[in-house]
Amino acid sequence: MVMNQITLDQDWRKKLPDLNTQATFLDENGQAVGFFLPLAAYKKILSSIPIPFSEAELDRRKNEPGGYSLEEIWQRLGVK
Repeated sequence: MVMNQITLDQDWRKKLPDLNTQATFLDENGQAVGFFLPLAAYKKILSSIPIPFSEAELDRRKNEPGGYSLEEIWQRLGVK
């Protein structure tokens, strides 16, 4: 997943005066379309997620021979 990068101009800085608090982004109908999470809160959440594999196991898997290329995976899934 690719995360987009958005630069906040002065108008947005006025709408988000305190970048240390969470915010919900709403569309014109008041429906939530996204959330802003301060960097410290984001890092705290990420650090609380247990990683099921050790670094050694990840290295072993990365260097294991075999597997499929992305093109081969797409072919198997029928993606053109």
